[in-house]
Amino acid sequence: MSIKSIVARGATVTAALAVAVLVLPATANAATSKGSCSDDGYFANYEIEYHSASNYDYPDTYKWQLGSSGKLGNQSNVEARIKIDKFGNDPTYDTFISGDNIKPGRGSHVVSNKPAIKFGDDWYAEFKFVFDRPNGGDPSCDGHTKNV
Repeated sequence: MSIKSIVARGATVTAALAVAVLVLPATANAATSKGSCSDDGYFANYEIEYHSASNYDYPDTYKWQLGSSGKLGNQSNVEARIKIDKFGNDPTYDTFISGDNIKPGRGSHVVSNKPAIKFGDDWYAEFKFVFDRPNGGDPSCDGHTKNV
C-alpha cells in the first residue's frame, strides 16, 4: 500500500468520524442542585448531580464536603435521599445510609436506584450528617437541596 493511499484512507476515516460527531444529538444535560448546613463549628456542603433527557430528570450522584473549625474524626455519617415534594408526606425514591466511616473532605455516592422523575414533579435531595467529634458528643445537621 502506497503512502498516498494510506493518507487518502486516513482522510476518509477522519471525515466519516467528523460527520458522525456532528450528527449525534445531545441527549442529556447535566446539572446540580446544592445546599449546606452547620452545627457548632462543623459544616457540610452538599449537592445532587443529575441529568435530564426525554422529559425526565435522572439523579446520578450524591456529593458532600465535610469540615470543621476544630477537629473532625474519620467516623462521620451521611444519609441522603431523593424525595418528591408533595407538601408534607414526601415519597422517597432512593436512600443512601453510610457506615460509621466518612472522613473529612469530599465524598460521593452514586444513586443506586436511578429513578426517572417526570418534568414538573418538584424533587430534591435530603441530607443528614453526624460529625465525628473526637472526645465529645457528635454534632449533627440536616437540610435539602433546592427543588429541581
